[in-house]
Amino acid sequence: MMLCCAGVGMRLHAQPLNKGRIAILGDSIAYAGRWANEVENALKADKKFAACEIVNFSVPSETVAGLSEYGHAGGRFPRPCLHERLDRVLRMYRPQLILACYGMNDGLMQAFDKARFQAYQEGNIRLKAAADAAKAAVVFITPPLFRGDSAEQAEYDAVLDKYAE
Repeated sequence: MMLCCAGVGMRLHAQPLNKGRIAILGDSIAYAGRWANEVENALKADKKFAACEIVNFSVPSETVAGLSEYGHAGGRFPRPCLHERLDRVLRMYRPQLILACYGMNDGLMQAFDKARFQAYQEGNIRLKAAADAAKAAVVFITPPLFRGDSAEQAEYDAVLDKYAE
């Protein structure tokens, strides 16, 4: 993940925001804050981004695809979908840049499925279109490896590799 984040910083280096707003959107991995904080620290260390406001709008369990597996959260509610709130984030925060990290939940912890992958792609296309309309750039960050405890969970890394491609 850090290699990915380092690459993000390198690509952004040529485009200073000068007091701009950066929104982080993602699932529980981004919500937890570890990599989001590291990205923020790296950007703030560069004088071109030092004055930027960076806010983490990530939501645990969220998807960009709008899919949810049966029985999610013990059957209490389906996974949240970014597109249910994206317009509010864009309208109220008005970011110039969005760092988006989705994919982990979009595969629903299941074997690769073309329909799920298509929903993931379409969700990212919708995100890009909404960002374009709001005049915000988007950097898509691929999900990290899962490295689950069971053999079935460990196989999920292959799904995430396909999402990253």
